Amino acid sequence: MEQKKNSIVFIIVVLILCAIIALIFYYDRNRTQNFISKFTDNSSEVAKNNETEETNKTDNTDKKDNTDKKDNNSKVNTTSPTIYCVGDSTTLGTENQNNSYPTYLNDLANFNIKTIGDKKITSSGLLVKLGVTPVYVDKLTIPASTTPTPIVFLNQGGKANNELLKCQGSIDSVTINGVTGKITYRYEGNTLLFTRDQPGEQTIVNSPTLIQVNNNVEPNSILILYTGAYEKSIKGSLVNYQKEIIQAFNTENYLVVSLTQNDRNETNESLRTAHGEHYLDFKGYLLSNGLADAGITPTDQDLQAIAENKIPTSLLVNEINGNDKYSQLLSKQILDKLTTLKYINKNIIK
Repeated sequence: MEQKKNSIVFIIVVLILCAIIALIFYYDRNRTQNFISKFTDNSSEVAKNNETEETNKTDNTDKKDNTDKKDNNSKVNTTSPTIYCVGDSTTLGTENQNNSYPTYLNDLANFNIKTIGDKKITSSGLLVKLGVTPVYVDKLTIPASTTPTPIVFLNQGGKANNELLKCQGSIDSVTINGVTGKITYRYEGNTLLFTRDQPGEQTIVNSPTLIQVNNNVEPNSILILYTGAYEKSIKGSLVNYQKEIIQAFNTENYLVVSLTQNDRNETNESLRTAHGEHYLDFKGYLLSNGLADAGITPTDQDLQAIAENKIPTSLLVNEINGNDKYSQLLSKQILDKLTTLKYINKNIIK
């Protein structure tokens, strides 16, 4: 009997313990689920906050990029650009002019004007002057002093290259066998001279040696090319020469000015076709509006010249070169063209 009673008590205790364990398990499960739910909610909230924060960062970055772009756009063409005015006497001016067109152009806006050329230079001579056409020297003794020394340019085949000599041209800076100096033209004897910049040791050149032309063309510059007055364009040669010159300046911002001589109409058409929007029809402008814009009352001779498709004599000093009015008009036409092509900003115009 006593044994049966103990068994009953044991069963009751076991049941109670099972109930307690079940309660504990149930409680613990609910608590865990609540914790997980809370953690999940917090994670979602954190993710949401992170997403919002990332979105804000992206928006701020976009705003900054847009601001930077706006700032960059506002800086385009607002600085004073370097303009290379390259050519012959139509660029450099003559003794009968007070100023050449580069001078008047500089008066119109804040430019950094640099001129390259010689009074009678041809396009082929310019290619030598710029170092595009390689020239060599042989059998030359460079003295230790800065005494000018006659020099003969040679081509790659060893024959004389007289393109610069025929133009009575010069080169501001060259290096020959490690010696730096300049090339000038001497009327007496019709010869080119090399003059070293600084005294040093005597240098002897006994084999064909390249004459290195030291051209330091500034990047992002503007080129104004006005050549052809002292040469005939044979089978479009002027166009080909000009393309090589333009390539030497490594710029897409350039203008090519039409020739104003009486016998250059066919050449001008070739230039117009080759250069497109870069071509400035200065002759056409002079014939239609030149005298009026210059404030000149046309003479009978002027009217006769215009009727024959020639430049009015009131704008010329000779058959090739214009006078001061001519140069002033050219500078204004160039400025207008540079503005139209967006090479410069109107803010720099005086």
